[in-house]
Amino acid sequence: MKKFKTILLLLSVVGLLATSVATVAGTGRAEARWQETPRIGVMGEEVWTVGDNGRCRGSMHVGLQNDPRKPGWVQLTLRSHGFTSNKCKATVKFVYHNTFAPFNHERFFRIEGTKRRGAVIAQKRFFIGSGVDLVSVSTLNPASKGVSYYIAIP
Repeated sequence: MKKFKTILLLLSVVGLLATSVATVAGTGRAEARWQETPRIGVMGEEVWTVGDNGRCRGSMHVGLQNDPRKPGWVQLTLRSHGFTSNKCKATVKFVYHNTFAPFNHERFFRIEGTKRRGAVIAQKRFFIGSGVDLVSVSTLNPASKGVSYYIAIP
């Protein structure tokens, strides 16, 4: 029971912190465009992936943006940090767990990596609802290191 109370307290603090960050960050002009979403990250900002019997290796930088004029929407941007080939394919798994429907929602899409660092290899928009969300990004390749974040969406 003590562990449960500790976990509940920790989640409450994280939620309060994320709401505070969103409140401070969200006090700008309503004409703002898609901008980086304030977040508390776990496992860094990079998704690493290895597939095709080791012939396809690389990593992607994960960006999350929101637009105050579009409540509940998040934009996921993946930028190449270099792959072993320009035709390196992977299936990306985007998962969100929000306060509106508290269970995992999964979205899948294919990407094609490139050797060119900084190139946008995917930009997807998802409706995840307003409030505090837990999101994660990984790949379905045999070896992968994903990322996860607590975010607050207006």
